[in-house]
Amino acid sequence: MGRKGKHAAAGKDELQTQDKERGQALLQEGEDHLEAERCRDALRCFDEAVSLIPTNQTAWYHRGVAASELWQEGQPGEHDQLVHLSCGAFRRVLELDTSKRGEVRYLSTLALAQFLTSVAETASDDDGGTHVAAQAVGEAMQLFTDASELQARWGHEAFDDEAWGAWGAALALQLRLDVTKAEEHSCGDGAGARATAEELEAAARLCSEAAEKFSMAAASSVAEQVDGSDDVRWLMLHAEHLLRFVELMRSALVAPRVDKEPHGDLWWSRASAAWTEALSLAVATTQLVGSTSWEPWALRGDVFARGAGLLGEVAKASSASVPLTLRLPMSSVATSAAAAGAIEDPFRWDASLEHVDEQSAISYAEVAYAEALRCGSEEAVVPIHLQIGEMHWGIAKRRESREHLSTAVAAYQKVTSIKTAGSEALATAFYNLACIAASLDKPDKATEALQTSIQACSSDRERQQTLREALADRDLVSVREHPEFVAMMTRFSLNTTT
Repeated sequence: MGRKGKHAAAGKDELQTQDKERGQALLQEGEDHLEAERCRDALRCFDEAVSLIPTNQTAWYHRGVAASELWQEGQPGEHDQLVHLSCGAFRRVLELDTSKRGEVRYLSTLALAQFLTSVAETASDDDGGTHVAAQAVGEAMQLFTDASELQARWGHEAFDDEAWGAWGAALALQLRLDVTKAEEHSCGDGAGARATAEELEAAARLCSEAAEKFSMAAASSVAEQVDGSDDVRWLMLHAEHLLRFVELMRSALVAPRVDKEPHGDLWWSRASAAWTEALSLAVATTQLVGSTSWEPWALRGDVFARGAGLLGEVAKASSASVPLTLRLPMSSVATSAAAAGAIEDPFRWDASLEHVDEQSAISYAEVAYAEALRCGSEEAVVPIHLQIGEMHWGIAKRRESREHLSTAVAAYQKVTSIKTAGSEALATAFYNLACIAASLDKPDKATEALQTSIQACSSDRERQQTLREALADRDLVSVREHPEFVAMMTRFSLNTTT
């Protein structure tokens, strides 16, 4: 019996050796497929490899990478399965590495953090995906911290621009989710209206941390001599993130809050500093890209439009006797760049100009949007006109200006006339036309536009969200008793008295 056991053990050892050799060969084959961007073939190899060499961390890591790459390609019907495969593979590495310091553990931690950030961003845009997004981004932020600690302690390869940028995106998404949640309970007054001082302080920390990570991403892409488009991508994401924070602070500043007296100066300081930094980044994007792309010019328009809204609404809410201004970020940057022939910049800022008031911000926004339309294709028309409409509708409400109201109407009608406009853009344009009609005491037209907005929504959930927004929107108070409005509410089982 002993000899038979010995021979059996020898046979088992031989099989294990064969499995290991076959597993290693499949691992190499999978890596070759992955290098050639044949992700499905790569995943097939890694699936078989981990079944033969189940404790090989590198095989599990590459399995996670292949599955995440396939997920990024958007394979139909495989979304959830690929998320499960990728996350499970990366987590298996963390279980296998008992040393807690290996390079593959570091790479898996970082890869899982980046993948979960992408999953969270996608989920946040899906119907009912907010909870999934919150869970994914929460885990991602902890993993980025873990990876950073591993890198610092054990000397692993430093974060590249993609890692820093994804970390910034995770923090920015957390801020956006927090703002969205607060807006749902704000009764149409904006996220900052109901947020506590502690919640606004937490938002300021998130904003600062995300800004730091986006700055590191841009710096890393320059140091690594990455394609300049990556610089622009991080700069634009950074600027958009800062504008979201500016909007949060604006809604806090204009709301009738009892705690505004002790905190108002700090909120204004943070909002104005974020705006100035956003403008600096917007100017930098146009200098990097030149006059061939419309997005940087549209971003510059957005920055000035948000600045005009911040100045106008805060001044109106505070009854300030002295016009408020925002600091320009070294205005000589724009003029010197244009003078040097770096870009064809329609702006001609006086080098001595240090601040901008509301009217100047409006003028600068109009110039930027016009430039975006000039150098943009058809795809630029819809988003830019939505922004133009939003800016002038805001001005019209602040100043009770028919001129700006007409400009807003023309912008939104332009969107509705574009055959290629998406459902979200059409729903937004018709909703705002409904608000404008209601402000002009035209309830029939307002209700008709609102009905068209509802019809443009791509799902019943979006229709319900739009109707709930309409119920809370002060601009639509005059149409809530309209028979057609009540009928829409009844159709979706909503109570007009909520």
